Amino acid sequence: MKKYIFIWIIGIMFPLFTACNDGFLDLNPRDQLSEQTFWATETDAFNALVGVYSRYTDGDNVWMYYDHILGLPARSDEAVNVWKGNDYNNLGAGNNSPSMWYTKELWSIRYRIIRTCNVFLTNIDKPQMDDTKREQMKGEVKFLRAFAYHFLLNNWGGVPIIEEPLTLEELKRPRNTAEEVLDFILKDLDEAIKVLPETWSSEYAGRITKGAALGMKARVLLYAGRWEEAATAAKAVMDLGVHSLFSSYEDLFEISNKYNEEVLYAWQFVGQNMANYTQIYMHFPSYGGWGGTNPLQEFVDGVLCTDGKPSNESAVYNPDKPYENRDPRFYMSVIYPGSTYRGVEIPVYGDVDYPGATGNSSQSGYYTRKFLDEGAVRYALIPMESNVIILRYAEVLLTYAEAKIESGSIDQSVYDAINMLRARAYGVDISQTDKYPAVTEGSQEELRKIVRNERMIELCFEGQRRDDIIRWRTAEKLMNGACYGIPIEKEGKEHILVMERRFDPSYHYLFPIPQDEIDLIGKDIMKQNPGWD
Repeated sequence: MKKYIFIWIIGIMFPLFTACNDGFLDLNPRDQLSEQTFWATETDAFNALVGVYSRYTDGDNVWMYYDHILGLPARSDEAVNVWKGNDYNNLGAGNNSPSMWYTKELWSIRYRIIRTCNVFLTNIDKPQMDDTKREQMKGEVKFLRAFAYHFLLNNWGGVPIIEEPLTLEELKRPRNTAEEVLDFILKDLDEAIKVLPETWSSEYAGRITKGAALGMKARVLLYAGRWEEAATAAKAVMDLGVHSLFSSYEDLFEISNKYNEEVLYAWQFVGQNMANYTQIYMHFPSYGGWGGTNPLQEFVDGVLCTDGKPSNESAVYNPDKPYENRDPRFYMSVIYPGSTYRGVEIPVYGDVDYPGATGNSSQSGYYTRKFLDEGAVRYALIPMESNVIILRYAEVLLTYAEAKIESGSIDQSVYDAINMLRARAYGVDISQTDKYPAVTEGSQEELRKIVRNERMIELCFEGQRRDDIIRWRTAEKLMNGACYGIPIEKEGKEHILVMERRFDPSYHYLFPIPQDEIDLIGKDIMKQNPGWD
């Protein structure tokens, strides 16, 4: 009965932070709730901690969830969103501005989370409680604050560092440099790593662990190009012996497996108040869904063939049967014309799933199969309790491999990290190198291409591709020009034009600072990013 107590409490606390109970909120404003009613006992501290976790999934910040599952893929070369002209696709097309409400909301959400973290950290020393538990709670909240700042850093560069709850006037601070923000993130993560346990007991499933903090540190360092440090942090996760690859790539995302050993950090969704809409958004129209994220032809073309080579180099690729002989993860991730789902063929052509047939029909003709749960019922899709995986062990292996490749420290451990993922995809042991395209050699440049492609397919539609092409500085090539979908006709060669995109490297690598923030703080204090004036 104790297994999900921690997550259950989040479900109970969630209405306290979002419900329209005027009397309660008038007496106890969210950011003052802790100061007036909490901070006397360990139970108060724990309830406050739950409130901080809930900021990543509550109603005030719902656009963060939408952006992660629907927006981030559409801001990359892997997909577009099903709804033409919406803000997800506008950002992907390069249509942004300082006055755009959506990027302002993405900025504001993170600072709301940061404020909640700061309230907690300002008050956590007050209760009479076990000091070890107190320090562990601090570590969890510092992780959550670091994650919010990491998003801000990736999208805006240097931003104001706020470490305490501030009034409106006190918020008038200039931007810190990107290097200062990076150092602040790493400081929070290092402090979390020192105090967090390697595991929690089952009743606290979903709480942040040492492995999660190390894995996030590895990601942050990788994005910063600090290769040796990134490899060291990733190796530390590997050496813990706590996390490993789940046996099945496809089943990894099933709700029944949400707390499996591969997951390091996930946004928790449990109970009626905290279910999410992933199944409704992602299923295709002929199953009763909204068509959500539509993979692009460019992504399909980039998936390797079973001999480990791209389609334009592979001897097993047949242009008349382009979906055959592909990496198995392709079939677990994409619905394409003629593919099957639960034993039923999805024709796409001549069907409601064909582009333009309905408002929820894919723009590209492809649909995302990844994340679709076996418990979803056709034409009766409902919110379900799936978690949103933010960080998993597969990424740690890829971080380790990429960091070692970039630092020039290429050895067998690099090949092993990539081969573990490929072997899992093919359903064989890593030692069975005749049954999957094992990596056994290569120059730095060749291995760089391999690991980048491996990230593309292994982590597809999980919200990381956009950050990858930004940090690799390849977005100006991949996000500039036309993008395409399936052939217009079933046996045709000309592909559907999905949309035109524009990416100017002189300013598109960073978002504009929201104009409202500049107006509030003052243009002499809050400087705009280059090119957005």
